[in-house]
Amino acid sequence: MNLFAQGIGWSLLILGVAWVFSDPDRNSGEKHFRPWSDPVPDVAEPLPAIDPMAWQFDYEKIEKELLHLDCDSAGLKQVSDNVEGVLRRAVERFPQQPDENVLQRIEFLAGKNCPPNETVNLPDLLMQYYHYTEALKSLHEQQFQHASELSSKEKFAQTETLRIQHFGEANASKLFGRQQVFANYLFERQRIMRDEGLTEVQKKAALDKLKKSFKESGEEPAGAG
Repeated sequence: MNLFAQGIGWSLLILGVAWVFSDPDRNSGEKHFRPWSDPVPDVAEPLPAIDPMAWQFDYEKIEKELLHLDCDSAGLKQVSDNVEGVLRRAVERFPQQPDENVLQRIEFLAGKNCPPNETVNLPDLLMQYYHYTEALKSLHEQQFQHASELSSKEKFAQTETLRIQHFGEANASKLFGRQQVFANYLFERQRIMRDEGLTEVQKKAALDKLKKSFKESGEEPAGAG
């Protein structure tokens, strides 16, 4: 019995040694382990961050100004100098240096209250007025730097050109027509007053005629005297 057990033991030992020598990795003495790594969950791409400024500005102040427009569910009926005054006051209530997200938000909200129609697109008009005021600031800075080189009439002509660039000739006339009338009146009045070739009596007669022409046209600006 002991001889039988010893024979089995020797057989198992020989098989074990043969197995070890037949495995090159085990024979080399190296140990192989798969490195552990935490499972990586499937994560969707993060949504783009929303600029808090686009939601936190006080749109109510702008809305209150736009409510002065003659606008209903069909939109704004016409463009006029009264519309210009509302647009100016509304833009004055825009947040300082608004980015594109803020401007798009204002445009969207303006369209909800006064939808575009075939005659007037208020959201577009509001944005045009904002960009016009920004361009006007730059123009005034340039004019200030060259104040001695430009007359008041030349400066106003530059402003007129800027208005046409932003609104087109037709809408610029509708929005700023009365301002143009008043400016023409002032420039002509100034020319008469400075004309050294006229006597005081002639100047008075010319000024009276100028004032009368404005009255007859129905475009006499307030305070023109």
